[in-house]
Amino acid sequence: MNSIKIFFVFLSIGLVFSSCYKEENWVDDNSQTENKYYPVIQKLVKTGGDTISAGELIKLTVNYWSNDPIKSLELTETANGADKSIQVWGYTDSFNEEAYAEVTTLDYTASTFSDTTDVTLSVTVLNENGLSRKKSVEVVVIP
Repeated sequence: MNSIKIFFVFLSIGLVFSSCYKEENWVDDNSQTENKYYPVIQKLVKTGGDTISAGELIKLTVNYWSNDPIKSLELTETANGADKSIQVWGYTDSFNEEAYAEVTTLDYTASTFSDTTDVTLSVTVLNENGLSRKKSVEVVVIP
């Protein structure tokens, strides 16, 4: 009887430890499809507060990288259910050794709206292979 209890204790311990298994290379396993790699956006940071005035300039700093060649970055504004492409930038080498990523700062001048409006600013990184990633931040624009 004791040997059965001991067996189940060791079996339970083995199951607990096997459930804690971590993938050896999480990024590779989760950033590729059919031997093509998605870009990875490490972070997107905006300067200034969460509320800005129409016409006010803010800066968005994006840290990103990819195993495949990058084609472009696009800044998109979404307000009142409508998407508006603000600008598309072709890829230029901006590797930062400290961040171990490409680091690019994008300018956004707040659009004018008739009422106070919630705006989502999205940066999309597009690879030459057609795969992309998008990351967003929120701001409130006051007229």
